[in-house]
Amino acid sequence: MGKCYVCGKSIYATKVAKRNLPIKATKVRTAHPDKGLKHLDRDICKKCFLRNTERRVKRHLRNGAQQVAHVGPPHYRGSKLKRVPPRQRLFKRNDKILVVGEVERVLLERAIKGMPLKITSRKRLPKEVKGFNWVVIGKTMDEVIEEFLERLFKGKLVLEKMKKRFFNILEVLTDEEVKQYARLKGIKFVVKEKKRVLDKLKEFKEIKYNLYKNVRKLREVN
Repeated sequence: MGKCYVCGKSIYATKVAKRNLPIKATKVRTAHPDKGLKHLDRDICKKCFLRNTERRVKRHLRNGAQQVAHVGPPHYRGSKLKRVPPRQRLFKRNDKILVVGEVERVLLERAIKGMPLKITSRKRLPKEVKGFNWVVIGKTMDEVIEEFLERLFKGKLVLEKMKKRFFNILEVLTDEEVKQYARLKGIKFVVKEKKRVLDKLKEFKEIKYNLYKNVRKLREVN
């Protein structure tokens, strides 16, 4: 591990190495596996990864009413989240929210800190969702792109629209990002299925973000 590409700090832990020598114990700098990880083939510390992931979801949530989401390799040094007027926010005070999935619940609670919402969490989507203002589900960026590519290869350019009052909170995050976030938070998360098309493009790390931008643009057209 080298330096975190976001904060610039060295991803190292310092420990004291005791040696059987008549001298004082010396400090040895050694790489610590829990201090950092790889993101887009670059080193990033755990703190920055968690903060950036939650911030991307928060931006996605704040712009949800306008159907605009931030995507792309996160570079948040010096960037600010603009305040969204209450009338334009996706959720309103005291809304009843059904959240499907543990990772989805944690990310939602981190994004709406302090906002009075009545949140109900379920492991699976129930057949009946009446009585809720919003249903928060989790389909990752990989799943959204895979569905888009499969429809494209079949000659269907019309995208499947999200049901009214459903919000996909994970669509700005890749499978790998959600898996890493869940591991750091101690949450069990299993990638649902293999991506037949995306697996062939796995060598191109950043192509998913570009494909997702195209999906968003097609949604606006449709």
